Amino acid sequence: MNITQRQNVLNSIEQIENLNMYELLNAQFPSEGDAQKIQIGSFNAAQLIQLLQRITSQLKAELYDGLGLILPQSQNFQNDYGSVNIESDFANIFSWLQSGDFASVATRIDSLIYYQVINGFWDTNRVKREKSKTDFEKLVRELAVVEEKLKGFIYKNQELVNAFNLATENVNTFLAVKKEEFTVLTNNQQTSNTTLADIQHVLTEAKVKEINLENIVSNQSKKQTEIETEFENQKGIFEEYKKSSNVLTTQLNDLIIQTTTTLGSVNTKLDEYKLLEGYIETKKQEIVKLTGFAADTVLAHSFDKRAGELKRSVTMWGVISAVVTLLTVGWIFLLITDFGTNFHLEPKWDSVFLNFLKTSPLFVALGFALTQYSKERSLWEDYAFKAAVALTINPYADKLDGIESNKLKQQLIVDSIMNVYSKPKGIYMKEDHPASDGLKSIINSVTGDNGK
Repeated sequence: MNITQRQNVLNSIEQIENLNMYELLNAQFPSEGDAQKIQIGSFNAAQLIQLLQRITSQLKAELYDGLGLILPQSQNFQNDYGSVNIESDFANIFSWLQSGDFASVATRIDSLIYYQVINGFWDTNRVKREKSKTDFEKLVRELAVVEEKLKGFIYKNQELVNAFNLATENVNTFLAVKKEEFTVLTNNQQTSNTTLADIQHVLTEAKVKEINLENIVSNQSKKQTEIETEFENQKGIFEEYKKSSNVLTTQLNDLIIQTTTTLGSVNTKLDEYKLLEGYIETKKQEIVKLTGFAADTVLAHSFDKRAGELKRSVTMWGVISAVVTLLTVGWIFLLITDFGTNFHLEPKWDSVFLNFLKTSPLFVALGFALTQYSKERSLWEDYAFKAAVALTINPYADKLDGIESNKLKQQLIVDSIMNVYSKPKGIYMKEDHPASDGLKSIINSVTGDNGK
């Protein structure tokens, strides 16, 4: 062992001696006050501390006054005691004691004792002479441990006494309160008896009502059975109604097919009428060309051409009006019958108002189409009327030659020319037209009606 190793070992021994091992032991085993009853490895706690103190004190004395540096720093025993390394073993023992790991310390005690036995300073006379002193110090340390334990027990006992006194006060307070409550209960006994009688009366009434409730439940069960029977009957009626609805749907489909066929026939007749109308128009044009004068013929031809253009527009708007009318009728039918699924009509103001809102766009479109058709037809009639007037101005004027007053003839010609060249405003044979009175007089004069 060199000087540095010797000093390191002495430092570790001094650190171990400065530790209060009994406090560390008490902290590690707080529930046990007797060190001899604490088993650590093959030793009890008292033996472990005594042997460790003997090992450290004898090695310290040997290092100072005995073999000193001659002692080996490490030694392998080649037996069950293994080997020792004095420097590292004492450093580890100090660390284990600090952390309370007494079990690890116990594993090195036998090897360190065997080291001192091999090197001849474990059982010397000096140690024997000091044995009584060591035993005394051991007893003092054990008594110190017991004293610490007793102090802890005394403190806990005092706490228990204080808790017992507090519990006694609480019990006395509780007894006082309960006595007051007992007094109140005694005073209220008559009231309790009366209340008990009322409760018994209420209980009797409750039993009567329970019987009534049982009767009601029985009646409700009968009613439920009747309702279930009625529900089954209504279910059968609904199935029959469903079958009849299917029949009505089939009939409606047949009616739609028939209506479609009829509409085809109407379209065929309409084509024929259009051909006939074309033929009439052709003849009319020939009559206009043959009966009019040159200027009247040119003017009437212009008006007639414009009337022909307007007629195509009138025909187009007429077809649009018819299509919108059919769509409106079809849409109203689908809304009323819930798209062909409900033919049981029950008028309700909310459904009528809602259906009116749903059909209002088609009504607006229908109104627009009819208005446009009316405007175009009015213009067409205006130009047709102008064409007729342009062709008949001079013939009607010539028929007035036999009338004595030429003023009426001139008025007719002026009014007719004004009507021909005026901007189209509608049908001119209205009662409020400025020339209507004069035209009626002339026509009556020519026809010889004279207001008859």
